[in-house]
Amino acid sequence: GYEVHLLDVEKVTPRSVNLHLSVLSGFCRFLIKEALLKSNPVRLVHRPKVEKRLPEFYRQDSMDAYFEKTAYYVSDEAMTIYLHDVQSDTGKKMYEHRLARLIISMFYGLGLRRSELIGLQISSVDFSRKVVTVHGKGNKTRAIPLADSLAAETKMYLKAAEALVGLRAVDHVPVSRAVDHVSVFRTPGEPLLITYTGRALYPVYVDRVVKNELVGYEGFTGRKSPHVLRHSIATSLLN
Repeated sequence: GYEVHLLDVEKVTPRSVNLHLSVLSGFCRFLIKEALLKSNPVRLVHRPKVEKRLPEFYRQDSMDAYFEKTAYYVSDEAMTIYLHDVQSDTGKKMYEHRLARLIISMFYGLGLRRSELIGLQISSVDFSRKVVTVHGKGNKTRAIPLADSLAAETKMYLKAAEALVGLRAVDHVPVSRAVDHVSVFRTPGEPLLITYTGRALYPVYVDRVVKNELVGYEGFTGRKSPHVLRHSIATSLLN
């Protein structure tokens, strides 16, 4: 009766109804452990059929167009302008554009989850082996190949972040350089990607960057999220 009420009266989707039933089943299993029930009645309830949803993804040509139109922000000219006055409004915009493009590049080029991107440290990138070490779901670790173009873009970003942190350093004592002699002021265990204020990335910031970056480019319709970019690289690899 509860299942029918959810479907017919509350107009809950079959997928959500299954979640309701799963919760009830879990509670009944707990009651069995506590010797308050002899069996799980929810196991006898027929589950509503859930339609399989095709994953959303962005087309290869749309991604290529995005990277082509944002190529200026990873150019030597943009880097020179940024380093000339890091703490000006222009410097801030250059840094944020560079960071935003790298976020998109890493999602699409490495197939990362949002939490995996946020969890990357400077030491996660091995430029000599061209590998990124990622700690994912279930505390599993995997090594992902790093393309030459993405490696170059990451190095350039690290120099931009280094200049930003270096200007704000007070009574700094230089530490040993990190991977590939990129970082002086930052240690290998620090977050790879940081905001203009020096904070580690956080979920809302990343979601906002992805949404804002893909608005206005042809082919990016529907949902704009890190996970759709993950679907996109998977689709591209399959093709």
